[in-house]
Amino acid sequence: MRGRIAMGSQTMPRARLSKNGRGMIAAATVIVSCVGVSIAQGEPIQFLHRGVASGALASIDGSASRITFGPSAFTIDAIADTDDRGVLASGGFDTVHTSVVITIDGLGTFDVLVPTRTYVVYDDSQGRVGFGMEGSTAPPDLFNGPLIEGLGSWDMTTSTIAATPGVGTVLQWDAVEVLTTGGRLLFDFSDSVDWNFQAIILPAPGALGSLACLGLFASRRRR
Repeated sequence: MRGRIAMGSQTMPRARLSKNGRGMIAAATVIVSCVGVSIAQGEPIQFLHRGVASGALASIDGSASRITFGPSAFTIDAIADTDDRGVLASGGFDTVHTSVVITIDGLGTFDVLVPTRTYVVYDDSQGRVGFGMEGSTAPPDLFNGPLIEGLGSWDMTTSTIAATPGVGTVLQWDAVEVLTTGGRLLFDFSDSVDWNFQAIILPAPGALGSLACLGLFASRRRR
């Protein structure tokens, strides 16, 4: 019997939803989906460490000769999540990267294959930002910036106002193996490197999903 549901020896009419009722259920489904999308895992953040230095690329297995370069401009482009921020006992924060590429003028762009981090340490009202290794009890610093007044309250969860220039230090690259897709990267020690840093909060995938949800909700409301 079409449109009826048998219950024992009797039949009862099948419940039918009005157009408005069906619309309300559809809208509720969209809202629940949007709630799931909007629960983000923090925000993506990009750290740009720029400098000028000399160094070499050596093959990982020793099968090729070292390629020396410099002084050459370089950019370390690191992506992280603000939820991965940790607190430093010395005062400050650090964040482990999810991906890192380094571009060296005249040489190319390479993925960094070892765990690294960006950090900020405080000294009174000033802050020092740096790039270093991750994964040991005392991971070595590799590229430190100067103490800067404007970074004394930066907590690594927001963009910096603008690129911050200064004089930095490249150090300890010979003490660790910084492996890249181009080989082992070794920067020569220098405490007078042109240094520049910027942090940029990137659009979160969840935010884009939420915008799509809002558009879907609006379209269903118009029907």
